[in-house]
Amino acid sequence: VSEPSNPWLAGVNNLFTRDFYRLVRRRLAPGGVFTQWIQLYEISPMAFGSILGGFLESFPKGDAYLGAGGVDLLLVACDSTRSLSLARLSTPQARRELARGKLLGPEGVDPEARRGIVW
Repeated sequence: VSEPSNPWLAGVNNLFTRDFYRLVRRRLAPGGVFTQWIQLYEISPMAFGSILGGFLESFPKGDAYLGAGGVDLLLVACDSTRSLSLARLSTPQARRELARGKLLGPEGVDPEARRGIVW
């Protein structure tokens, strides 16, 4: 789990780069899952595009989940030996965790999305 502060702060921005996501991919344990929280407020479209591009370059099947209110985004990716099951998001435990994180439930996730990105 990567929960850095705002990407525009000095010393933190390197945790939102292509190099960082490549490093994460190389170090992700077999069957592992990577998640990163991104605060969307006060981030420019150019910076957001760069972050998302770097993430998807390393994790082409990655997912993005928009939090309630549209101010938080959670990036989620697995190594190549595992895939995320949207059906697992329908369990009572998963729904509690989604609600606790103020994330939209699985009904807000489009399983047909080409690159797994859900807005």
